[in-house]
Amino acid sequence: MDYLDLQDKLNQAVIDQRENYPTRVCNGLTRTQTYPELLNNKVRFDSADFKLNRIYTLLRKGKWIRKVSDRGSIILFGKYYQLGAKNKGKRITAKFSSTQITWDFFDTKGTLLKSLKPKGITKYNLINGIK
Repeated sequence: MDYLDLQDKLNQAVIDQRENYPTRVCNGLTRTQTYPELLNNKVRFDSADFKLNRIYTLLRKGKWIRKVSDRGSIILFGKYYQLGAKNKGKRITAKFSSTQITWDFFDTKGTLLKSLKPKGITKYNLINGIK
């Protein structure tokens, strides 16, 4: 499945939820029966409005726990990050630094092991669905 297939499935799910499923909240009616203006909402994504800092802010809120492989690497959002053989087998926490624009990797004691530039998190890649 590629980006376009996923987008098609998401679009169909939105239509199904809006038009085909009555809900208790809408007193047994579908959302479009209750809110017909939903059918006229033609707001579309505009790449000119895309702000990479919004992605950074969102990423900064999370933390991801991984186990370092025997080869000293982890996978984060489909990208490999090399943390070194000395860290193999360790459980690490990855956090995003929106000020440095890095992934920061910490051991269980909170010691910074390594900071690496994020792979693939660019405006171009995100807008175009490139992994």
